[in-house]
Amino acid sequence: MDKKTEILEKSIILNGPIGSGKSLLSRILARKLGYHVISTDSFRHLPSKKYFQSKSFEDLTEQDKTSLQLRQHLPNLPNYQELGFNPQTSEMIMRRFGAVAWHFYQKQFETKLLSEMFSQLQTPSIIDLGGGMGISLDRDYKYLEEKARAINPNLFNECFPLKNYIGFDKIKKLLGQFKNVIYLKLPNNYSENVKKASQDRLNPIFLSTGQYQETATQTISVQNLIYQNQPNWDKAEKLADEIISSCGLEQCKHIERKRHLT
Repeated sequence: MDKKTEILEKSIILNGPIGSGKSLLSRILARKLGYHVISTDSFRHLPSKKYFQSKSFEDLTEQDKTSLQLRQHLPNLPNYQELGFNPQTSEMIMRRFGAVAWHFYQKQFETKLLSEMFSQLQTPSIIDLGGGMGISLDRDYKYLEEKARAINPNLFNECFPLKNYIGFDKIKKLLGQFKNVIYLKLPNNYSENVKKASQDRLNPIFLSTGQYQETATQTISVQNLIYQNQPNWDKAEKLADEIISSCGLEQCKHIERKRHLT
């Protein structure tokens, strides 16, 4: 099996709405398999490769050192700013056009980042897709484009330099390369729980979960894993074992023994 095939067949991608346990399960799966965790959320605004090349290790802050450790897995991966992301533009879009427009501004950089990430993977990995990564409400984007162009066509083009990366078909094609794309399915009362747990995080964009399942090769229920004061570690461990088994992968026994001894 060549390296590219091994990466596509042995990596595990976790997708699902905010609060479905992607980060928690990613850490457990990585430990059990001896993989690295690649989080799209973490890479969005990491300092660039050039930033680290311009500094000595002694000059790095603790936060920089953590960022450097993450970047060592994908040293050449561009961050949002290198892809053209502008914080002022992002704020302006939210203020003038609302959350849906802001979501699509983010989407072009998310999808481009994901494309670059997949092309630069060197080993099988656990890939934690940030909340909302799989959601792309194309009908809303078309409405937004018509509305924005009517106001100012030039402004629309400036705000969407990577508009060719917007659309559910782009995400679906990228994820379709991989054998193991896991959709973490939330309980049916998800929206009710979100409202109770954190009113300020509620965003109707992220409550539309149908497209997640379209990109997945497997669906795992995360009932009783989320919305608790403390994570349900026993449930999380069992879910991780279930995912590994369903993907046909073998756990790294050496790492498991070491964990029990510490």
